[in-house]
Amino acid sequence: EADVACFSFQETKTMTTGGEGGMVITDNEEIAEKCRTIRNHGFQYASSLSLCYNFRMTEIQAAFGLAQLKKFPAMLKLQTDNAEYIINHLPNGIHPPRITNWSVPNWYIIGCTYDEKEAGMPRAEFIDRMTKLGVNRSVPGGTVGPGYQLLIYDRPFFKDLKSECPNAESLKSRWLWLDIHRWREPEEVKKDVEIMHEVLR
Repeated sequence: EADVACFSFQETKTMTTGGEGGMVITDNEEIAEKCRTIRNHGFQYASSLSLCYNFRMTEIQAAFGLAQLKKFPAMLKLQTDNAEYIINHLPNGIHPPRITNWSVPNWYIIGCTYDEKEAGMPRAEFIDRMTKLGVNRSVPGGTVGPGYQLLIYDRPFFKDLKSECPNAESLKSRWLWLDIHRWREPEEVKKDVEIMHEVLR
């Protein structure tokens, strides 16, 4: 059990407030008050002893988000159903993530691993073929890609924190992130999966 959970409403997420945005939930009143303070210039502008910001949501964003919230159950079901179809019909060489029995994923991204030997072609070639065939369009809801290729400590600001992370390093060459299930009709998803099978046949 956690003290805090957070949600992103950035424009490419499952539910959005029409741009940047997010939400923090907690049942700890001390943490809730600190979040309110950070969000609103120290809450009373001068009473906070820590650095605070202007993270207040606009009224139009809130209205947009509330309208999205009404549609959220249907959007999430479509996204989940599409993702589960993909996971259950992946071609050889593409392995979906393991899911614990205590979690329920929303499948924002299907983070797979790619086994080049089993698949029969290099990952880069597979992604290139997906691009040429129109499956990978490098847009939200239409991406077959290598995932993040930089770890946090690869970025200049965090370089002094660099340590040995062999698992993360090895994953960079094996990740295959699928985002071909969001905002898509099931028939579109099935067609993309068929193309994946044809390429790796």
